[in-house]
Amino acid sequence: DITYDYSNEEYNYFNYDWYSNAKKSKGEPSFTDPYYDETMNETMSSCSVPIYDGSRFIGVITVDMKLNSIQNVVS
Repeated sequence: DITYDYSNEEYNYFNYDWYSNAKKSKGEPSFTDPYYDETMNETMSSCSVPIYDGSRFIGVITVDMKLNSIQNVVS
């Protein structure tokens, strides 16, 4: 599922753990604790990694995973 509900000026992603933890991770993947996303109506976890241009940090790539999807793969 895709939502653009978070693609707006009010959603300040710099303040979220998934962004700040990835920025501090020195290139390693960073996972959030499970959380309930009301927009998606799902329990999820996010995996984020920093993006670098040479040695300069320029952003974060994030994948949000539905926990029930992970449970289905394990089953």
